[in-house]
Amino acid sequence: MRLTKLKLSKIFNQSFIVYFTLFIFVVLQIYFFIPSIKENSWAGSNPTTDQFKAMTNEKKSIEQKMQGVHLLENDKNKKGWELFAEEATGSKDEQWMLKKVKVRFYSDEMSSFTVTGDVGEVDGRSKDMTIRGNVLTESSNGYFFETAELRYLAEQKKLYSGDAVNMRGPDDQNGQGLILTGQGLEIYVADSKIKILHQVEARKNVEGKKFKLNSDSSIFSNKDREASFSGDVKLLYDSMILKAPFAEFKYSKAKDVLEILRVFDQVEMIDANKTGTCSELIVNILQDTMTMNGHPKVRMGTDEIQGDQIVFSEKGKKVKITQMKLERKSK
Repeated sequence: MRLTKLKLSKIFNQSFIVYFTLFIFVVLQIYFFIPSIKENSWAGSNPTTDQFKAMTNEKKSIEQKMQGVHLLENDKNKKGWELFAEEATGSKDEQWMLKKVKVRFYSDEMSSFTVTGDVGEVDGRSKDMTIRGNVLTESSNGYFFETAELRYLAEQKKLYSGDAVNMRGPDDQNGQGLILTGQGLEIYVADSKIKILHQVEARKNVEGKKFKLNSDSSIFSNKDREASFSGDVKLLYDSMILKAPFAEFKYSKAKDVLEILRVFDQVEMIDANKTGTCSELIVNILQDTMTMNGHPKVRMGTDEIQGDQIVFSEKGKKVKITQMKLERKSK
């Protein structure tokens, strides 16, 4: 009987070793063989692999998603900018994606520029921004600027775009404000300055007269309605053409209309019945006068008038000349 038990125990031990060996073999096959099948199924020409990996990485990078966002950035205990968005998605590298965004940028004097757009991006570290899609920028004194995209450099407090620009100035007593197109936009928030960089073309209704201006660039202010133009300025006003390197517009605060057109530095004037040159020419629209300063010369027919100052009034019918010199030129 004892012998029989020993034989059974021996047989059991041998069977256990065989089954254990088989178990280990199967486990090793699963460990080494099946992962290679899974890996090969995603490799090679499978077109969804890269997309899947990109989606996986993107999901891992997203940390939070918020609705109805309102952020306030302070600079030296003053408002720097204030942001509103319908939706914001943030990632672990502090990059924020915004939908239906509005940002109000403040200067030290609390004048502001409000920018709206379809989507936006904010770098949480540098506070730099990009706003795209139907971008509209409004200054607090009533100028509107349309661009496809607008960027903000936080360190410089500068908004800029290289896109085509459509500008509309504030309305006045003459009706619609100045309409302007150009290429490239720079807004210096701290200084409340707006610059159109290239290919400026402006037009406006001024007392029912033709008014059109072309220049290389222009500058506007968010503090007032002054405007300046530079680089190959050409101004058409009624029947008169003025050419000069620089021009300025000044508004009457009392009457809320464009009052002064000033062109200067080597001015050339061309009109229906006269031509002239001077260093500075000032058109006072409200007083209906044109004043030529700085060695003015006017040629009418065969006569050339010179003086220290020449003033035309009543639509050019009257002329006042200081220290007049009259020369008759041969035809």
